[in-house]
Amino acid sequence: MSSKSPDVIVAGAGIVGLSAACELAKRGARCIVFDRGQAGREASFAAGGILSPQAETAPGSPLLPLALKARDRHISLAEELLRLTGVAVEHHRYGVLSLAFSDEDETRLRTLVEAQKNLGLRAEMVSGSSLTRIEPAADPRAKGAALFPDDHRVDNRRLLEGLKALALSRGVEIREYTALRGLEARDGRIAAVSTDTERIPTAALINALGAWARQMSGDTLAPPVHPVKGHMMSLVDGPSLRHVVYGNHGYIVPRVDGRLIVGSTMEEVGFDTRVTAEGVARLIEIATGIAPASKKATIADTWTGLRPATPDGLPLIGRGAFEGLVIAGGLFRNGILLGPMVGEIAAALALGETPAHDLRAFDPARFARA
Repeated sequence: MSSKSPDVIVAGAGIVGLSAACELAKRGARCIVFDRGQAGREASFAAGGILSPQAETAPGSPLLPLALKARDRHISLAEELLRLTGVAVEHHRYGVLSLAFSDEDETRLRTLVEAQKNLGLRAEMVSGSSLTRIEPAADPRAKGAALFPDDHRVDNRRLLEGLKALALSRGVEIREYTALRGLEARDGRIAAVSTDTERIPTAALINALGAWARQMSGDTLAPPVHPVKGHMMSLVDGPSLRHVVYGNHGYIVPRVDGRLIVGSTMEEVGFDTRVTAEGVARLIEIATGIAPASKKATIADTWTGLRPATPDGLPLIGRGAFEGLVIAGGLFRNGILLGPMVGEIAAALALGETPAHDLRAFDPARFARA
């Protein structure tokens, strides 16, 4: 490494950390990214790649405006990555369906659709007969569905590949299998970070450690993030789907190569990443409940991921306990959707700028105040 200290240290090489590094390098800042394992192999790698602020976010949530902008950012980002790196991230804008199997489901979805229409967003209810026409593989027992035509999907693993390639092409140094253990502050601002073997002076640090965000010693206002485990599964030789389909308390995401990505469980089991029979059984139940023909499909792979959750379900985006410290995490179920934009916001904060977004609801200090 050069003897010159980096302008910014990024802790974590998931979608947020890699996006922040790309933006920092684009602005001419020298940064180093550290990851406890292989870059992009934790929650970002485990996800389904759904870009669905309308299906996932309540109309009254302070997250919705940011989530909608984040969805739009994926459109230009996919084009940029293809042009600059040659990586096609399979960004598709086919829409998202949320199935209703009961009167309660139907009422809930109808209320959501009407609320989104009142905000000027596109959403519509689909009858059972129309559902059979637009998504024939969906369970015919569904009473209907809500269609969100402007929600998208992306292959999250290819997205990570593209972001890593872009970061490296811009001169970012990525240190894999090198955990940052602590930070050092002096006179109220970041002075250095440490690994197991060295101390690295820096004036700015972005904590993008996901589920491990609170495990950096020296942070007097450690982010209140905890892991929520999710089982995932991919199927091959299954039914053909066009849309991302929610239902049966889970979802199926179709890939271009014909695979179906099925998710996900919600398990409060700490940092346990084992694939269990119970978890896989639940995924099979989800898949067959959404598309009955998937019971004939082959299970190609199973895995788990640890989502970074916060006590109130909202992200942590803002300055930390010390000047120069930026917290960017707690994205929970919206990591792929929000990750690129949150990384770019974090980069701006690390450079001392004020982003053009209302971040008050996501202030990391809100829990300390409470």
